[in-house]
Amino acid sequence: MRRHGGPAAAVLIAAMIGCGEAKRLPDEVVGKTETPGPAADPLGPAPAASDPQAKAALDRAVKAVTQGDPARLGRVKATAAVYKGGVHLPNQPAMNDATLYLEVEWPERARIRYEFAEAGHPRIAFHMALPNGWMSVGGAAQPADPAEMGKIISGGLFAQYGVGLGLPLADPRAVAALARQSDGTTGVKLVLPDLPLMLVTFDDKTGLPIRVESNPLEYGNRVTKRITFADHKPHDGLVVPTAIELVQNGRPAEKWTLQKWESPEKIDPAAFEPPK
Repeated sequence: MRRHGGPAAAVLIAAMIGCGEAKRLPDEVVGKTETPGPAADPLGPAPAASDPQAKAALDRAVKAVTQGDPARLGRVKATAAVYKGGVHLPNQPAMNDATLYLEVEWPERARIRYEFAEAGHPRIAFHMALPNGWMSVGGAAQPADPAEMGKIISGGLFAQYGVGLGLPLADPRAVAALARQSDGTTGVKLVLPDLPLMLVTFDDKTGLPIRVESNPLEYGNRVTKRITFADHKPHDGLVVPTAIELVQNGRPAEKWTLQKWESPEKIDPAAFEPPK
């Protein structure tokens, strides 16, 4: 695929590596200073209660994803998918060609593997068994707080893939409020327990989700993510996006085209175990 210029951090990758200038300690402490807290979420406060218009948008989207049969969501307890595309690695000037392997048992367990085409880039993998998560590079476990990692993996997973399947939209715990309506789209603020606040935009013509915006805290820093969904096509009874792009902190981070998608009855539990 064509390489895109400009350094950018990949979702789940840059934030989880936990290295770089922001992680270094100063050589000496000059004096006590006040450390400001993280910036407020640009989306504003999460809705405290749902409104009918927002709920109607969620219901319509679920029907669009499931082709009129919301019971089909029960079949995606497990999801396995393969994507081709590219990802920006930390400190890399261009996007690296990669294959993404996704295995999920919603909402508790996941394994996400990045295999790079270019020699010299080891496999990067994330494992999640809530409330914990882990990262490995080249098969070697990386140091990170498992609880923090679990939150980051879960938040990114639901925003970038779960919304496209309709899962958080159909969750009875979801609180949703109408945020905006313009240019043939409807935006809904959506919040679920233990997930970052999301602004989900739906296409008024099809009812399908086409964009997700969120600003989660990752290692105490506010990260801005904008995910777009396109080329929705039927797969195993659901209409899912086959083109997914992520822009993180204003820069391209990931770009994927779906190659294979299925909902197996079960995924080997060993896939979700922490790396050794």
